[in-house]
This record gives sequence, C-alpha cells and structure tokens, in this order.
Amino acid sequence: MGYSLRKCFNITGKYGIMKQKVTVFVNGWHMHTESEIEKLAAEYMEESRTAFFSKELNKAATLTQNAIDIYRMEKNYEQYAFAQNMMGVIYVSLGNESAAMDCYLEVLECSKRHGITSVLALAYNNIGSRYQELRQHQKAIGYFERSADELEKVTDTENENFQIRYLITHMNLMKSYGELDRLDDACKELLKLEKCSQGIVNEMYRYSYLTLKSRLYWNIGEKEYVYEHLDELIKGGIDDSNAADYIEDVSDLCGLLKDMQEFDKWKRVILAFEQHAKKQNSIYYEMILNEMWLDYYKELGDNEQYVKLCIHYVDVAQRQKKADNEERACAIDLKIELQEKEEQRRHAEIRSNQDALTGLGNRYMLEKDAVDVIEHAIKTGEKIAVGVLDIDCFKQHNDKYGHIQGDRCLQHVADVLKNAVEKRGKAYRFGGDEFVLLIQNGEENTITSIAETIKKELQQLHIEDKDSGRQAAVTISQGYASFLPSRQESRNSLIEHADKALYEVKENGRDGFRIIVE
Repeated sequence: MGYSLRKCFNITGKYGIMKQKVTVFVNGWHMHTESEIEKLAAEYMEESRTAFFSKELNKAATLTQNAIDIYRMEKNYEQYAFAQNMMGVIYVSLGNESAAMDCYLEVLECSKRHGITSVLALAYNNIGSRYQELRQHQKAIGYFERSADELEKVTDTENENFQIRYLITHMNLMKSYGELDRLDDACKELLKLEKCSQGIVNEMYRYSYLTLKSRLYWNIGEKEYVYEHLDELIKGGIDDSNAADYIEDVSDLCGLLKDMQEFDKWKRVILAFEQHAKKQNSIYYEMILNEMWLDYYKELGDNEQYVKLCIHYVDVAQRQKKADNEERACAIDLKIELQEKEEQRRHAEIRSNQDALTGLGNRYMLEKDAVDVIEHAIKTGEKIAVGVLDIDCFKQHNDKYGHIQGDRCLQHVADVLKNAVEKRGKAYRFGGDEFVLLIQNGEENTITSIAETIKKELQQLHIEDKDSGRQAAVTISQGYASFLPSRQESRNSLIEHADKALYEVKENGRDGFRIIVE
C-alpha cells in the first residue's frame, strides 16, 4: 500500500470491515470560487470531507456528486477534477476499485483536455497506490514517476502542500523500487527525500520515513544504522498505533525484523498490533493480524502453530468474503443511486433551461449561451448575429382562435425557427410571442438565408389567421443585427442591437426582415 497524507485516517466500512487504509490525497482542492453556486459546491466539498472522516461514506459520496454536478455545469474544470479525485478516494474506501479508477481516469482526461496541471500529480499518485497495494510494483512505479514529473514543473516549491506531495510520491517510489530489489533506484529516491523539509518529515512522517529508510539500509548492508535506530523502531511499532500509516509502518517493521531474524522483537511488535486490532472489531484487522502470525511461525519453523493459524485463516477469509460481497453490493447500490440522481439532475437542468411550451431555450439559457458565443467571437474575431422576431398581431390571433390554438401557433413557429438555424445557431423563446435567434456566423448572407427560410416555411404551414391581411395566415417580423460583440455585452444589450431593425420592419407593414450590419 502507498503512503497517505496525515489527514487520511483509516476508514471502517458499513459492516465494520477495514477495507484498506486510504492511501490517497483528499485535501488537494482549492476553495476559490467566483459565483454563489460555486460557493455552494465548495460547501458540499467541505461537508463531504467531514462526512468522509466521520466514516459516513455514502453521505460523502452524495455530497461530492452534488459538487461535481455544479462544477461541471459552471465549467469550472479544475474544481471538477479535484471533486472527481475525491470521489475516487471515497470509492476506494467503499471497496469499489473499478469505480475509483473511473474517477481517476476522468481526472486525467479532464486535466489533459483543459490544460489543468494542478491535479495531475494527485491522480497519478492515487492510481499508483492502487497498483502498489496489489503488489504490481512495476505498474505502480510508472504512475509514481508521472506524479514526480508533474511535481518537477511546480515553481512554488516552498509551499507546504507541494512538499507533502513530493515526500509522499518519492516515499512510494522508494518503497516500490525496494520491493523489486532495484536498490540503486531506491537509494536515488532516498537522496531526494533527504533534501525534503525536515519539518514536514518530523511532523507527519518521521516514523514511516525511518522504517522505510531502515529497510533499505539493511538491504544495502548499512546494518550499523539499523541497529543504532532499532530501539526507536521497536518503540514506534508498539506505541504509534494512532499514526495514519500504522498498518503500513508495522508491516514494514515486521519485514525488517524478519530479515534481521530478530524473533523476540518481531513477536513484541505483533503482540502490540494484536492489542490494537482487538479494539478495532474489524475482520480486516483480524486478517492482517493472522497473516502476521502466519509469517512469524513459518519463519520460526513452528509447524504446529502454523497449521492452527491456517485453519483459523480459512474461517476469517470466509467471513471477509461475505462482508466483501455485502460492501460491493452497497457500493453498486450507491453507484446506481448516483446515476439516478444524475439523470434527475439532467432532466431538471433541461427543464430549467427550456421553455415548457415550445421546447426552445428560455431567457436563462440565452444568457448562459451568450457568454460562450461572445467569448468565441472575441477569440476568433468573427461577427455574430442576433435576431429578434415576433409573430404579427398575435394577441388578436389568440383572442379570435383561443389559447389552445394560440399555443399550437407558438409551437409551429418555434419548430420553424429551430429548423432554420440548425447547426448555425440557436433559437429561444424570450416571452409571449417574441423569439430571439443567436447565430455564430454573423455574415449578412448567412442571416439572409435564415430569414428567407423562416418566411418560406411559415408560408408553407399556412397557419390560419383571417385578420392578418392579404395572406389570411400567420406571419412573422424579423429584425437582425450583425456585429462583433464586446466583453461588456449582456443578454439585454445583445437584443438591443436587433430591436431597431425589428421596429423598422413593423413600421413598414410587418411580414419581412431587416438586417443592420454594424
């Protein structure tokens, strides 16, 4: 297993099973927000972290998903990536490795797609930790090295968060290199670690660092260093049960004592761990303890005790498997629940952005889309076009033919507008019988083509209106403006560009279009 942040406490699952120590970064997100809704997302993340450390994993997952939805909607991709990383952490604690990997891979994809580097080191380290726990050290090293590469790009190396990430990444590299007997590479990592801030090492990771360093020194023949620190190592293995990496540290210490053939000291450490394990009331701890004793008695050559423990191990493994299945089912239930909530959220978002009668975008959607259109136009230097259209004499039509027929008329007109601007822009119902078109290519010939299509298709529909004039059918007036927008444009100011053109059409008998090129 990989080394974790000090704040990553061991997480006990719903059924009292310690699935694994959380060996991932969970406090890497930033809290800088620009809008009220993003402040809400930040609050969700804080509440999620509190729930996570309180072992309320399902609650933490729901809160994190809420934040993910908001950040994605607001296109805040950096915070979205950090939230996805957190969701991966939660899934690891729930025992759902597959879902966790989905989250981490989404972090990588999002980071690369949007040029976000701040979260890449976290995601690479988290993926590497998963492989390290499975003893796939070669694959783990590949991801730890990528994490290290990302950290090399950081300029603010005095930042505490950077120093912690640097320490964790290179400790994990050192451990995996050591497990593969690549001792020269492990020593190179040790040299890098020696340059780390001793304050960070002493405050959070002194014992983990000492244990890892001692194992390496023993393997390269620097045995004097190990014997010099042996009493400190034993004392830490017995007393340091509250450390975030206690299981990791004890496992490394037992491995060292095994190599040293220090059976009495090895037994003292296991007995101390046994007392700690009993307090946890956890099948996971019981299994870890059983494995420690199995390794001890096998190395000692006590076959009688070894066989007894093998029989007990089968019983523990069966209980562990049953509990694993229950936790997997719980994780699947959570995944389905989150997907259902996501589907509900998408439907709710569509409803909030869509005019219920016509299916066109509403004023809120117009405002959101206008931001993207303006940004694109400023970036490319291309003009946009805004069209303001309203149905001629619609109030009289509604009064004469009734509201049901009036609604049908609005729906028919909406379909005409949507088809006319398809792939070139978008249509919105602004209110009543007034519509707005937002067209990215603001060239006059494009606008003319759209306006003529609208007029032609409406004529072909021939929606009856005997009071509309010589056609005795519903007509529409269209005003357009073609211009290069400024960053100060708002929804209303965009419409103002085309309002003058619409007014001129109305003054000249309706049923036509006018284009103003600015």
